[in-house]
Amino acid sequence: GWASAVLNLEKSEEELRAGLSGNWRKQLSKAERLGVSCAVSSSPESFDGFLESYEDFLRARSICTSVTPRLLRELRLLLPEGRGMRLFEGRLGSECLGGLLVASFGESCLFLALAIRERGETAHAGHVMHWNAIRVMKQLGFKRLDVGGLDPKCTPQGILQFKRGLRASEYQLFPEIEASNGGWVSRLVRWQVDRARRQPQVKQCDIAGGEHVV
Repeated sequence: GWASAVLNLEKSEEELRAGLSGNWRKQLSKAERLGVSCAVSSSPESFDGFLESYEDFLRARSICTSVTPRLLRELRLLLPEGRGMRLFEGRLGSECLGGLLVASFGESCLFLALAIRERGETAHAGHVMHWNAIRVMKQLGFKRLDVGGLDPKCTPQGILQFKRGLRASEYQLFPEIEASNGGWVSRLVRWQVDRARRQPQVKQCDIAGGEHVV
């Protein structure tokens, strides 16, 4: 089943920062001393610029993800006015170090996609972008923030450690459940599951692009 973690944004900003792991907080402070800042935008121009960087980021690292640039473009078109995604850009002076895209729904928000340049990694811009996303989404009234995937078995070790540094509450959903009491409902569910599994996998790849990696 899907596994991730949720951060409680109803805590005070001081509590949220104090709740970060010691090493995570240390890297954040180091980036802030270097002068790394964060700008927030929801403009079409910023979004298009992020998608270009994101596409290059995925290609350079050979990352296979269901959160493809195509999916993000379609999602942006479908979202109602006032519910668009927000882009958090890490900057050092006039230089853009990377971007973090955050989606929102109801009282919750979600780390959706990240693209970071080599210079941004060196300057720990990822810490600044994630921390400012937490601060801003809290200020906007959101109560929960999902880190966008945190699976001890599937998440790459570096990403796993980074996200666990936020000290969010981890959760895991149930895997696939099937009815099996032999009745007509069970047979119908079994037939639907088998039918779905027989669908050509290439169609799923065209749409989703593979496994979800954030």
